[in-house]
Amino acid sequence: MSYKTINDLISDSKIDFTNSLIGIDSSENFDIDDNFDISPEKYLVYAKKDFKSTDDRGLINSLSNSKRAIDCQIDVILKYLNLNLNYNNILNFCNHFVDDEQSLPFKLKVIKAYNLAPVITISNIRNLRNKVEHEYKIPNKTEVISAIELAELFVQSLKSKYEKMFSFEITDIKHQKNKQYISGILFDIFDNILTISYNRKRVSVDNENDFYPIIIAMMLSVYQDQDNFIEYLKYFVNLYNHKIPSGKVKIKRYE
Repeated sequence: MSYKTINDLISDSKIDFTNSLIGIDSSENFDIDDNFDISPEKYLVYAKKDFKSTDDRGLINSLSNSKRAIDCQIDVILKYLNLNLNYNNILNFCNHFVDDEQSLPFKLKVIKAYNLAPVITISNIRNLRNKVEHEYKIPNKTEVISAIELAELFVQSLKSKYEKMFSFEITDIKHQKNKQYISGILFDIFDNILTISYNRKRVSVDNENDFYPIIIAMMLSVYQDQDNFIEYLKYFVNLYNHKIPSGKVKIKRYE
């Protein structure tokens, strides 16, 4: 037995989002092979080898491979999280959390919307892209060193974040009194599929579903970034068309 829609499940749960509790369950990851012949780390190796050359070609290639390391890492993340940029759900999600005035390429908007990298890092990546793709200038050694360091920082920091998704439960005091192990709504990955469940009944969430991007965001932030988790939860509640104003959504962690 299962629910037909996420809205049905949330409605049936009757969770009080103005006084909700969150319990972190366990680390969850998709079992997905990116199938890329060259990894971000390999592009970094190429960039460092190219930098050892003393000619202009080596500097240009080092800068280009630093950019490729960043681009490859972004594509790895998109594939790992099963995000399809052609779907309106990810577009709506990004437009809600990222200011259009920043004029970021869409893939960087996704990174920013998920808070996977600091704003200053994203800005520096944008500048690096412009230098490689549009200015047609020979970079100096200082610029290339900065590009390598930026790419290395970006690759390492993102990998540590997107590989730490956590399943979690949202409940409230009323439900917790039942003293069941899972008394509220559980968000997890089951048989490599994103699911939410209540009362042992599941709903599978495919990547075209409006709820998919925000559930991924909550699973990424629930353990590492509670402030952003609350903002994501407000968005989740709004998607449900909940009668409660998002400003009144409150949550605290229980053990």
